[in-house]
Amino acid sequence: MVSLHSLLLKTFFRRKDGVWRADYIRRHHIFHHMGKQCHFEPTSLPSDSWLVSIHDRVSIACGVTFINHDIFSNFLNVNPRYCNHKDFVPLKTHFDTIEIMDDVCIGGGCFIMPGVVIGSNSIVAGGSVVTKDVPEGCVVGGAPARVICSTDEFYKKRRSIEEFDTSVERTREEFENWYWEN
Repeated sequence: MVSLHSLLLKTFFRRKDGVWRADYIRRHHIFHHMGKQCHFEPTSLPSDSWLVSIHDRVSIACGVTFINHDIFSNFLNVNPRYCNHKDFVPLKTHFDTIEIMDDVCIGGGCFIMPGVVIGSNSIVAGGSVVTKDVPEGCVVGGAPARVICSTDEFYKKRRSIEEFDTSVERTREEFENWYWEN
């Protein structure tokens, strides 16, 4: 059934916004849990979606990939170094959960690996590979993801940056000029 939902997200529902997609995932019980007031931009679902739990007020940008299993057992089970050993025991595929706590933002193009918990009030920078738990209240980034600063420090830095006033109707040219001139 997940493949049908994946197909729908990639085709018919592609033009729907992230709030609509998160509500769809919650209504159809695609993940183990999908919280309220979430934003889910990816147009593909993990193959093991029942191993993903997303709490409340989570924003996930496009291109984020959740990986809930690995294929290392395939390699190890046929590798002569291991399978020809007298104590050889065939390995099974490793599966694990991914849990994203309340008030988390995950930037575009991230990979979230098996067994990870992303703590509340955290930000994962775009393009990161999250291989270990993310502490509560942190900004992480990189491959593998490492703590960059606290979410509070990030908020203070963002507040100090002058931004273009988008509350007023402006032309694209005004918007473009403001950014290239500042």
